[in-house]
Amino acid sequence: MTQDMITNHSFPPLDTSHLTFIVGTGRCGSTMLSNLLRKHPAVLSLSEFFVLLQDSKFQEGSMDASQFWALLSAPLPAITALLRHGITFPEILYPISPTSRYNAQTGIPAILLTSLPHLTDEYEELYDEIQQVVSQFPTDRIERHYTRLFAWLQQRFGRSVCVERSGFSLPFISSLSRLFPDARFVHIVRDGRECAMSMSRHLGFRLAALRVLQRGTEHPGVVARSEEEAFDPALLNQEFPIEVFGQLWAQTIREGLAHLSELPPERVLTLSYEDLTAHPQLHLQHLLTFIDPSTVDETWIRSTSALVWQKPPTWKDLPVPEREALEAACQPGFAALSTMAQDELHGV
Repeated sequence: MTQDMITNHSFPPLDTSHLTFIVGTGRCGSTMLSNLLRKHPAVLSLSEFFVLLQDSKFQEGSMDASQFWALLSAPLPAITALLRHGITFPEILYPISPTSRYNAQTGIPAILLTSLPHLTDEYEELYDEIQQVVSQFPTDRIERHYTRLFAWLQQRFGRSVCVERSGFSLPFISSLSRLFPDARFVHIVRDGRECAMSMSRHLGFRLAALRVLQRGTEHPGVVARSEEEAFDPALLNQEFPIEVFGQLWAQTIREGLAHLSELPPERVLTLSYEDLTAHPQLHLQHLLTFIDPSTVDETWIRSTSALVWQKPPTWKDLPVPEREALEAACQPGFAALSTMAQDELHGV
């Protein structure tokens, strides 16, 4: 994109009826959806956009262009601390190397961790473009900054709708629906027992489990929000009771469903991971119809369906005592999902 294209265009905020959020507990198949939607010619797929921003990302009130850029570009201290310990996650797409522009010591700007490498191989060039564009934004409410940026990105990539997806995003629903009152929400749900198994193998969720287990204790290895507080990375390699991850899944589901139930039913689509992987063409068509009927593309549906496959469940391989503990831990989440399904059936 030329300098003239950057400086001579103004971008009004995006119509939020063209904005969809994919939300879930994490380890539920949402990353797969982002990767599939990235291949759609009409969809701007934003992966891990909100989850990697600072805690002020949902603040009320106005900010100027420099403040908004600081929010987008500031490294997340918790991620920087982990990177300095040599801990990373598959979701982080920015390739750190001896010659990379950013590294664990400098910290990696929030939108460069995943969102921009997900969009293009020229992610650093795009990062610099965004800085120039955002510098021209007028002082405005934070949600209008976001939608103005999304509108620019849509035009930059020639897309007509925007779909943001962050892992572990169910806790954000209340804030997202407040800031973007016309947006749609796709809730992807996976069997909690299998989510818990996947969480148990993921360093990010093992970190969450560590916090849960050590909450309220004076343990020298407690991981705190501040990057100044050290912790022993070896603690992440210890054995965690599988039911801890089941409890995390169930609690996240219950809290997320409480917020989803407050939204108009026409703005919410519940998508089962198991149904999607069993019948991808059918459910990808449902997904596109919900996002925007104009995006239904049979060629995309056929080609991406070939990339979706069913994975055999692993929770059934647990020893009986662990399996029973996991099922008991997940039960409150299953009950909440069942209640919501009954409410939807009866139009509540």
